[in-house]
Amino acid sequence: MNKDIRQTNRYLLSRRGTQTLLCGAALLVAPLSFAQDDEEDEEIFELSPFTVEGDKTEGYRATSTLAGSRIRTDLKDVGSAISVITDEFLRDTGAVDNQSLLQYTTSTEVGGVGGNFAGDESFGLVRPNANTRVRGLQRADNTRDYFLTDIPWDGYNVNRVDMQRGPNAILSGLGSPAGLINNTTDSAAWADEGEVQVRFGSYGTTRAHINLNKVVLEDELAIRVAAVKKDDKFRQEEAWRDDERFFVAAKYEPKFLKTDSARTTLSANFETGDINSNNPRSRPPVDRLSGFWKGGADANGYPAQVTGHPFAFHTDEHFGFDGDGDGDMDRPPIYIQGEYIHEEDPRYFNQVNFNHPWMGENYTDGVIVYFANADKGDGDATYASVGGIAASDNNLIHVVDGQIVNDPGSTDFPFYRAINSPAGLGSAARDLGLPLAQFGGYRNELIYDRSIFDYRNHLIDGDNKREWQDFQVNNVKLEQSFWENRVAFEVAYNKETYEWGQTSPFGWSPEITIDVNSHLADFSPNPNVGRPVIFKRAQGASSLNERERDSYRMTAVGVLRRGDLFDEDSFLGKLLGTQQITGLKSSDDITLYDQGYKNWLADDAYRAYTNTSGMALNQAETMAAVYLGPSVIGTSSASGLNLQPIPKLNPNAVSSIRFWDSNWANPATRNVDFLTSEYIRPWTGETGTQQDNPDNYIGWSSRNAGFLVDTEGDRLDLITSARAKTEEVDSTAFVWQGFFWNGAIVGLYGERDDESLQYSVTAPRIPGDPREIFDPTGATPFGNGGNFRDYTPADAAYLNNENEALGSVQEYEGTNKSKSVVVHVDRFLPELPASTKLSVFWNESSNFQPGESRVNHLNQPLAPPNGETEDYGFVISTFNDRLSLKVNWYESTVFGSSYDPTNGALWYVGTAETSLFAAGMRDKAFIDGVPGWSDSWRGYANNPYQNGDAPWEAWKAANGRANDGLDQTPDEAQAWQERVTANLTENLAPQVFWDAWGATQSDERWQNGWWDPWSESTGVQPNGFTSTADITSEGTEYELTFNPTENWNIAFNAAKTEAVRNNLAGSLKEWVSARNEIHNGDNGDLRLWWSGDRNNTLKTRWNNDFYSKYQLGLATEGTSVNELREWRFNVVTNYNFRDGKFKGLGIGGSFRWEDEVGIGYPQSAGVTPEGNPILVYDPMNPIFGPSEDHLDLWASYSLDLNDDINWRIQLNVRDVLADGGLIPMAINPDGSIREYRLNADTTWFLTNTFSF
Repeated sequence: MNKDIRQTNRYLLSRRGTQTLLCGAALLVAPLSFAQDDEEDEEIFELSPFTVEGDKTEGYRATSTLAGSRIRTDLKDVGSAISVITDEFLRDTGAVDNQSLLQYTTSTEVGGVGGNFAGDESFGLVRPNANTRVRGLQRADNTRDYFLTDIPWDGYNVNRVDMQRGPNAILSGLGSPAGLINNTTDSAAWADEGEVQVRFGSYGTTRAHINLNKVVLEDELAIRVAAVKKDDKFRQEEAWRDDERFFVAAKYEPKFLKTDSARTTLSANFETGDINSNNPRSRPPVDRLSGFWKGGADANGYPAQVTGHPFAFHTDEHFGFDGDGDGDMDRPPIYIQGEYIHEEDPRYFNQVNFNHPWMGENYTDGVIVYFANADKGDGDATYASVGGIAASDNNLIHVVDGQIVNDPGSTDFPFYRAINSPAGLGSAARDLGLPLAQFGGYRNELIYDRSIFDYRNHLIDGDNKREWQDFQVNNVKLEQSFWENRVAFEVAYNKETYEWGQTSPFGWSPEITIDVNSHLADFSPNPNVGRPVIFKRAQGASSLNERERDSYRMTAVGVLRRGDLFDEDSFLGKLLGTQQITGLKSSDDITLYDQGYKNWLADDAYRAYTNTSGMALNQAETMAAVYLGPSVIGTSSASGLNLQPIPKLNPNAVSSIRFWDSNWANPATRNVDFLTSEYIRPWTGETGTQQDNPDNYIGWSSRNAGFLVDTEGDRLDLITSARAKTEEVDSTAFVWQGFFWNGAIVGLYGERDDESLQYSVTAPRIPGDPREIFDPTGATPFGNGGNFRDYTPADAAYLNNENEALGSVQEYEGTNKSKSVVVHVDRFLPELPASTKLSVFWNESSNFQPGESRVNHLNQPLAPPNGETEDYGFVISTFNDRLSLKVNWYESTVFGSSYDPTNGALWYVGTAETSLFAAGMRDKAFIDGVPGWSDSWRGYANNPYQNGDAPWEAWKAANGRANDGLDQTPDEAQAWQERVTANLTENLAPQVFWDAWGATQSDERWQNGWWDPWSESTGVQPNGFTSTADITSEGTEYELTFNPTENWNIAFNAAKTEAVRNNLAGSLKEWVSARNEIHNGDNGDLRLWWSGDRNNTLKTRWNNDFYSKYQLGLATEGTSVNELREWRFNVVTNYNFRDGKFKGLGIGGSFRWEDEVGIGYPQSAGVTPEGNPILVYDPMNPIFGPSEDHLDLWASYSLDLNDDINWRIQLNVRDVLADGGLIPMAINPDGSIREYRLNADTTWFLTNTFSF
């Protein structure tokens, strides 16, 4: 390979000069990747303009990049913020992926255990490589050889990493506005070479890779083969990650097409890999057990260690509880530290799950699978039962032609769920009256006492959680150059298939609590009362995703070099210098399929018998009850419990399920008119009808049943949702670069036009189909057996016409521009001392990111996120480029990024409107006396209005007991109902809402009390529904490289960042403002359920479940993003001994410092201009957690074993200063710290590398 390069020895310095440099090193240490050419003279390239294979790197310093303009460009001539991580930097630090690299780089963050911020743990568990943030904005896109990719890169086949901070229209007009991280894969080379590497590390981690290159035909055909196998272990003993990959690359340059000025190159590579894991968690489990010991002043006077039954009270022995044996059914039982408390005891209070502030409900209408021996390491299920009697079991009797069928009326049986546990702080705060709790800002705390559960050394999930990533990618490129690269073009094709998913019976945040249920659902004593337990619904907690990318790209470049038109030494020759034009045309087709599915489900036969076949029914779900220790009743606290991880669970160890069988069983009464025939309740002597007689039903019984399990081949029978989204993007771009006055002034202008067609389909539910998903014969994302299949825009349009919520077609067009100017000032000045050079630069660029296919609450397309950035600064280098400093001031903004101000409650936007209709029409029908409609929920005689949540008082009123607790007469109650239903029709959501959510204003909806849009088969939340926000980041970045001697590398970077959120919920504000007037008006006083409680209304649900959270989110307007550290810096250095007795030895290390972390702001109560209460943040006085410092050390030794083989051994120790502590992340409204994450541990790895 010939290059006309004038060489100088950059390391010939006087002793004084060396001392000067060493002193400077103490103050200035360098960027990871900014660099300049060795000489002012241009290089004459025979290398391809489309690669950086021949880039002359020196230690941690690279000289060229493709990231600026898609064409090989000297870094000194690039105005945008680009850092290049060299192979030597990766080798010294031991970095092999984003997780191990981004802690060292400029303005970047990566989540997970050992990361420098938490990020999104739910995202990071599945795809930790993508849990990143740049400049405090959002995740960066990852590219593989500048094609967008989902594949996490690994160092076994990567020789450099280029990082673009901020948007770049030329490089990626369609991509993350935060920037991108590109990994350059190894290509086949014209030399026989190879590398074998074996690594051992902490906790038993192993890694081995091989990378071999073979020249088949000299200077014509070469092949490279590489493979890696990793087995990562972690301090959390149950956590692991296995990664296996294979890579092959080939390059062919036919000699018969090669001339002195032209060259043809065909290159290709293929990679496949499988990653399976049980990744560690960076947060401890959620604390829902401490409340068990809270009593007295800590519980508003209520006692501690309370157990009981939520509704064990009725007038019949089938549903009653005779606690004192006097033959009379007592009120729901309460126990204090195991002592039964009679209802006449002054310590008695009603319903442990509703009235004790530290007690709550674990909601389920389905089957509970109990694992009573899990604390002994036995994961076999021991018992399975429903959690109570579902509301639907009250409505199962009606005689038509002698047959029992469903009836809209109700029996007198109780509706309850016998599954209670202590609440977390997030639920208890309001009832405890904590400061500002009315705004909903408190969250459940986590378990930080390691004597309860040792979250540092163990993973609570045990071996029950899984994540996986499988991928395959093919890349083919044809390059042709003419006239010594004055004209060249490249045609490239890239095809990638990437599948990822996760499954966990315990979701993203496992909660440890206490079983406080004194009795089981059938009123038999609960043998596990008082035991630590995890209650978790295995409902839609798992997912499978697959993304397919097909990309074509054609790039052409034309160069007019200095001297081509005018003599290069003439005025015009120098003025015009070199001019370069690049053109790009590309096409990208990206399809994303995703499925949600349950982890476990009772088998088809059981669900058919119990009329719970529909996958969307709450009664069809399954809950795990996993016991982690013995009863704690009578103990003083949770400390010392020493709970162990969960063993591998086997729900099919039980073969039956206990449930209330509401099928009519008494043949003597089969044909009676059960609604009028008399039945005398034996316990009270009161008169009822035969529908109230439990003896007429089969009642509590056990039925043989098994469970479908997602990890045992049943996934296709557990699918609950299915969606597919396709994006077709056609792009054209051109870039002009001008190198004026012998390259002293470099200008760049680029413009990119993108046209994007996006279409999506969502699987509708089909009544009668057990899975309730798509008919595979229609226009669907599924074929037979649940496999993904192709679909078209016509399919999406058809579905949109049938049900707007199920299909969408969107089109976008956008033009983005990049502009930059670099002026090498030193070329206009007399020669500066020590070969000093000075350049100034300015850059402005934009892009947009349409790939998310997002819609608003009305299923209307949202504009894609887009970004803008401006960078300017200077670069100074001296001592023959051995010392180089770049300072960059920037302002980057992401407009319209996805943002949920409610922290997961956006679904209630739909439920609020369907609830208004259903509840309002029920009241209105009762008031208007609709023929044939008799709603016992609304009748004053059964459910009078009253203050407070007091089902007991309602029961007393319904049964003729004392009417204390009632505060309305029948006339007042009637007037209340008339007021809350007035103007109901006018105040319902407009039809566009009903179309968007696929819901209807049907009689079936209000007659059946279908509160949620998806309660009927056509309803569904719009695919891609989100809200938006803007984020602006301003700051300064410092990057410096320093080579005091040829064998000493130093790199330093620092960043000052201020990232602020604005325009929060911009796409949602107008709708919420208008609907809030309705839901907080007269219509909001509609009560939703059978209780007479006037405080349990549509208004209270709107405010508690949605609006308070929404307002809390909006209160952060103008505040910094989460976990922001204003300053951070990184220093990396390595020294290699080249001669003497220490020849071959290398020593190095890094120091990483992070400023205090922002964890919140002082909060106070305020009022809006309309006089409504609102939470106010004080952005001028942020609250910080501590700063962090991290020290890494390494040492290496290199030895030539013979003329062909070199052996290198290197020991790296990371986080030498780690103390195993916790890092605060957020605060509660009262200023107490709400959440911590795990800090990094000290780890080590030993690497042996054989190169030949």
